Amino acid sequence: MALQTVVLVSNITNLSDARYCAGMGVEMLGFTLDPQDSSYIEPGSFKAITEWVAGIHTVGVVPQAADQDAETLLQAYPVDYIMTETSSDWQKLRAIGTPLLCQVWVDGDFTAQWFTYHYQAIQPYVAYFVLVSKQDAISAKVLEQLTILSAEFSLILGFGIYEQTVQSLLKNTFLKGIALKGSHEIRPGFKDFDDLANILELLEVEE
Repeated sequence: MALQTVVLVSNITNLSDARYCAGMGVEMLGFTLDPQDSSYIEPGSFKAITEWVAGIHTVGVVPQAADQDAETLLQAYPVDYIMTETSSDWQKLRAIGTPLLCQVWVDGDFTAQWFTYHYQAIQPYVAYFVLVSKQDAISAKVLEQLTILSAEFSLILGFGIYEQTVQSLLKNTFLKGIALKGSHEIRPGFKDFDDLANILELLEVEE
């Protein structure tokens, strides 16, 4: 199975999500490593889940990261990527050897100029910028700014993605991928994959 773009599915907390995503060709699985977050996963559960999936990149998600903290974290969670919103020194953080994703919050006042001013300096150290928002939809203004930015920055879009819009978003911008979210199991081994499945099936390509 292959998908037409990079897909990151975050908030992975159970084997059902992980195995389903791996089978559908998802490239990256995100695990929340912040104990204060409701989607936090303990090292033992992380190990148990990742041992069952192959050919997929793991992403450790933390709100902020320093190089010293990251080295300790990687001993418990040997992830392929670290995703964080802030770092005291992106260059030192990247120097530990693990590729980085930078999570960026988007609001109604978001502009390409604002993004470039704040993030151009760290671009050499970041594999992807993952854009998230509290808004469910993408306004025409924000879409215009994303289209401009996606020509210069490696962007993964993590909001405003629906069955009716995902193909148009990928066709009319230079986005490198999309970010979706897993969910908790209703009970062990039982999941409702409808929303996730509908989008992933639209992105399937024949190999």
